[in-house]
Amino acid sequence: MSIFKLPNELVLRVLKYLNNEEVDKLIKSYKTIPSASPIMLLLYERLFGGTLLIVNGEPRVPFKHDYELTVDSFEDKMMDSEEYENKLFQKIRPNIIEFRFTRHHSDYRRYISDLSSLLHLIDSPNQRIQEYFERSFRINIHIDSHLVFMENPDSLKSIIIRLLLGLSKHSLAGKIRNLTVKASEIGSVYVAQWSQLFKYFTALEFLDLSGNLLRSNYEEYLDVWGMSKKFPDTLTMLSFKNNMLTYISKDFFMNLPKSLKYLDMNENDIEIIEPCDLGDYVPKLQILSLNYTKLCVLSPKSPPLLQQVRFNTFTSSTKRTGTTKAKTYRSSEDDSTKKSKTYRSSEDDSTSTNTKKASLFKDVIKLLRLAKPETKLLIFAIVCLAVTSATSMSLPLIIGRIIDTANPLKVSGDDDGAKEEVEKVEEDEERTKRLFFGLSQTQFFSALGVLFTVGSFANFGRIYLLRTVGERLVARLRSRLFSKILAQDAYFFDVGPSKTGMKTGDLISRIANDTQVISKSLSMNISDGMRSIISGVVGLSMMCFVSWKLTLCMSLMFPPLILMSFFYGRKIKALSKLIQENIGALTKATEERLNGVKVIQSFAQQRGMVHGYNKEIKEIFNSSMREGKLSGIYYSTNGFIGNVTMIGLLFIGTKLIGMGEMSIGDLSSFMMYAIYTGSSVFGLGNFYTELMKGIGAAERIFDLVDYRPKIPNNLGRKYKLHGDITFKDVNFSYPSRPDVIFDNLNLHIREGENICIVGPSGSGKSTIGEILLRFYDVNSGSVSIGTSGNNVQIKDLNLNNYRDQLGYVQQEPLLFSGTIKENVVFGKEDATDTEIEEALALSHSTAFIRNLPDGLETKIGASNKTLLSGGQKQRLSLARTLIKKPRILILDEATSALDSISEEEVMKNLLGLNREYGITIISIAHRLSTIKNSDRIIVLDQNGNITEDGPFSELNNDPNSKFNKLLIKNELE
Repeated sequence: MSIFKLPNELVLRVLKYLNNEEVDKLIKSYKTIPSASPIMLLLYERLFGGTLLIVNGEPRVPFKHDYELTVDSFEDKMMDSEEYENKLFQKIRPNIIEFRFTRHHSDYRRYISDLSSLLHLIDSPNQRIQEYFERSFRINIHIDSHLVFMENPDSLKSIIIRLLLGLSKHSLAGKIRNLTVKASEIGSVYVAQWSQLFKYFTALEFLDLSGNLLRSNYEEYLDVWGMSKKFPDTLTMLSFKNNMLTYISKDFFMNLPKSLKYLDMNENDIEIIEPCDLGDYVPKLQILSLNYTKLCVLSPKSPPLLQQVRFNTFTSSTKRTGTTKAKTYRSSEDDSTKKSKTYRSSEDDSTSTNTKKASLFKDVIKLLRLAKPETKLLIFAIVCLAVTSATSMSLPLIIGRIIDTANPLKVSGDDDGAKEEVEKVEEDEERTKRLFFGLSQTQFFSALGVLFTVGSFANFGRIYLLRTVGERLVARLRSRLFSKILAQDAYFFDVGPSKTGMKTGDLISRIANDTQVISKSLSMNISDGMRSIISGVVGLSMMCFVSWKLTLCMSLMFPPLILMSFFYGRKIKALSKLIQENIGALTKATEERLNGVKVIQSFAQQRGMVHGYNKEIKEIFNSSMREGKLSGIYYSTNGFIGNVTMIGLLFIGTKLIGMGEMSIGDLSSFMMYAIYTGSSVFGLGNFYTELMKGIGAAERIFDLVDYRPKIPNNLGRKYKLHGDITFKDVNFSYPSRPDVIFDNLNLHIREGENICIVGPSGSGKSTIGEILLRFYDVNSGSVSIGTSGNNVQIKDLNLNNYRDQLGYVQQEPLLFSGTIKENVVFGKEDATDTEIEEALALSHSTAFIRNLPDGLETKIGASNKTLLSGGQKQRLSLARTLIKKPRILILDEATSALDSISEEEVMKNLLGLNREYGITIISIAHRLSTIKNSDRIIVLDQNGNITEDGPFSELNNDPNSKFNKLLIKNELE
């Protein structure tokens, strides 16, 4: 019977046991047979029906799923299908299509490329692919990015947001049932740009947003509670596991879908849950999981179906009483009603201890993750270490055998122990071979030579590889930290993680010193720790092999040593962090005093500065002395225990020799193994200590790494600026101080206008420029600007693109060490010589540069001999700004150090740019020569209010104007 006449059920049974390759072969075989259409349909259903798994890249393991294809292979099959034109394909309805994209740790760039391919696949113009997607029953999407500490996540976040946006607009949106986006850091993106997309996934049942840095304390970054309004009513399972949530508001529960059955918020920093009645908001909730959080307070009213409330490990500190309570909430169902709930609370000191242990374990894991990119080198280094340790640990046994070959005496005792006799034994070849593992003397020492040579090469490899790991780690950490610092906003420097602001000296200390401590902790210290473990395990095993009795005696010293090491390590961790903080404070003080050395000398305050500096030094000295005292107690006690143990072992060992239970060589080997083992115990103590130091330093590093700027650089839309600038109902105060600078400020600046802002000191003149540059965001109100897309709020613009179209010149410009040319082209590295000459001419800098010995190649900066005047610096700073042809130019006392002739030339050039190219100029000035050339003058009072607004002639001719009063008070020159 022909296969074409068999029942479909029977054919499907056969096809079930075929893999993709075999199905492909059958398709090729039946293509030419006209009567094979039914079989072809079954084959295609076998290949493309059911559940199709589309994965990223080329998986490193064989396909585990019968229908597992890569994006490329899926596209190829769809493109090459001749049967599609015969409408065979159109009869197939795939049950489930699952996109599973899991990043392999070492393939970050490949993973980004694969996600781009997925985005292209979803938006593919190929009609076959889109029709196939349309016929699917349900879609599952799983994206797990496995981001590690040192990777820049910006490109990944961008592609994931674009992917979510693309899916929300696609017809597939209504078929997505499961959506997982893990470890991708999308929480640092303005959630308003993507959280609303979930409402388009109208069939969504499972949503997992684990490990994405989602927060609840920065509203402008993540309105988690507002996000809950966007979830579809079909959602039953929701996970916010391993994020950075600190509180849960009542609004969050109130806005959750009433269909929700499972809510996972494990491993967050939740301290407060706003009291609410869960039964009213999420009546179908069955499991609420809040393990490994800090403190939670839950309303006693629970949903009727609630089966488990998991509050496993958290503690709450009651400051009034000074007590710590650890509570465990458990929910159990009554056998009769299945609805009664029992909440049990107990005070248990061990819970606090367990939390500390869990925290310590997390700290260690977090520290070790820093070395993940160097895993391969570390593995090779550990292999070399194992070879080196094997060589070292063989020495005691070899030395003992050599000693026994040189010992012609055999000591024995009779049964009564009353008589001893010494019997001389002839040295013969048989005995030597026995002691030398069956080798002759020549062979034995030759083998030793080979062993020691291999050990030497392995030792070289260990040292070189670990040094490479350490240096790479330091370089990567420093580069990443520097990049992080430059990406931070002004809030970071004013307030920052420390709540007191991040000073330059402290940042330098973290980059220079803390990274070095971490490098040592993760390179040489790891090596020392592994060597101690190997030496300890092998040494203890060999000691048992030589004499289990002596080994039992020696083991008595381990408990006190381990306890002491643990106590010492915990103390040293806190001290190490304190010392690093003190070093940061000293670096900050050093920088401030050296930068102000002329001021110090002009006030003759050298003695006072030295006295204050000595106080900073004394803080480090006192902390270091405390560490020295602890170290002295620890090491001296260890030494005492070790010495007493060694004497005791020698005493017992000689007794065992006298009893004939071991030889002199055995005792020699045992003592050397005992020294190795004892040293390994001490080494493990040192390893733990250095690890704690590394954790202490890493905490300071993670303070910077985990801190996300309130104003991100690379998000938002890109537009070409042109049009008006509008401040509407702006309220503003600096983060570091509560004083209100602006209260309902309203200001309109027309495109191409040349305005000047004047007012007394502290009125907020410079603040307007800082807000416009978006160094700070306003507390309320809005700042908008004209673009190619009409007026747009500046907070919705891509910050880097926006600032690139602005020019900003300060009163005290900073010039970097290097040549004049390098400073001028700082904002436009591809500037031509013609553009450089134009910028220098506009800033009236050409003449003085020509008089310098090396012209544009003249080295300037603190480390070079050529010192520029304040006016020359301002002109170079102006040239640096003008070379990029900004659409808006902000001058904050930018010509205050110029002589009158130079200022007149500069202002004439700027007015020419204003008229010719229509650039908007905003000047903040006190000089009358600058003010009178403006189209409008904005006058601010001491409270930041606009009191006058008009041209110079109008304000100057009014004797009662605030402007004239400022002139009379000499507020304006």
